[in-house]
Amino acid sequence: MLATLCFVLVSLAADQTAGHEILTLEQEVGAKAEDRLALDALLTQAKVELVAPKKPNKDGVKAFLTAARNLVISQGFREAESPSEEPELLCRALQAKVFDCDTLSFILVSMAEELNFPLKGTMAPGHMFVIWSKKKEVLLWDSRSGEECEYTKAHGFLHLVTPLSPPYNLKPLSHKELVACGWYNVAAVVAIEQGKYSRALEISHKVMRENPNLLVAQVLRGNCFQNLGNLQQAEKDYLKVIKKNPQCLQVWCAVSQFWSFQGDLGQAIDAVSKAIEIAPDDADLYLWRGIKFQERGNAGDYELAEADFGRVLQLDPVFLAG
Repeated sequence: MLATLCFVLVSLAADQTAGHEILTLEQEVGAKAEDRLALDALLTQAKVELVAPKKPNKDGVKAFLTAARNLVISQGFREAESPSEEPELLCRALQAKVFDCDTLSFILVSMAEELNFPLKGTMAPGHMFVIWSKKKEVLLWDSRSGEECEYTKAHGFLHLVTPLSPPYNLKPLSHKELVACGWYNVAAVVAIEQGKYSRALEISHKVMRENPNLLVAQVLRGNCFQNLGNLQQAEKDYLKVIKKNPQCLQVWCAVSQFWSFQGDLGQAIDAVSKAIEIAPDDADLYLWRGIKFQERGNAGDYELAEADFGRVLQLDPVFLAG
């Protein structure tokens, strides 16, 4: 018992970076001691190979981030090639050596923390970046692609470039807020993959306390309420997100499913149409709307469904392959 307690205390004391803290949270969904060792190996290599700029400017920080990303790739990591391959969790990224925007951002910020360099994470709708700022200089950097992005724009859902609207002003996240983003990913896995909506709801409450501007956490909480049969509370969460940011794609997808679940296909179609306005090149959205048109079956709906299915094939010609 004493040995176990000592191990826990040592583990907690070792949580020096955001990545370490996120891995501790991910123990609930499969993170292992080996994952911490893999992160430690990357951070050790970073201390050997990387030199953080002492008097940073935008070009210097860009060079530092490029070198950091190249270091990760040199250790056998690669970018996820499709949404289905995205690891979602830091532990999975370390195990498979495949990264998405969240997991590589967690690694890069952890490297910066290890080197005492002021790099932060930041969230846009559906995408995570790293950000550095000093007075009037700002560098917004897409860790996944390894490219600088315009400060006024960000990759949205499925990496579409969409204008940002308040409150998404790309505020640098504190250490605690960044860890909360990792905790949100845990909640999503608990809900979507494990179907443990009560536990996911509990985690979502905590995530929102740590990072109240993480609107996707409120969308997830609404989804959990919906799956637990509390439709009134689910609707409240969705409406709060829409009020804060009507350009949040995830909330319109959730609202469409919400109304479809209740049999109101008209409102379901209206909601997914809002989502399509935000992400006009997302084949999945046209497929969903086409199915809803078919299910409703009003005059002209079959023609509208046919048009949506045609748009699916136009956007993704191999969508129905196999």
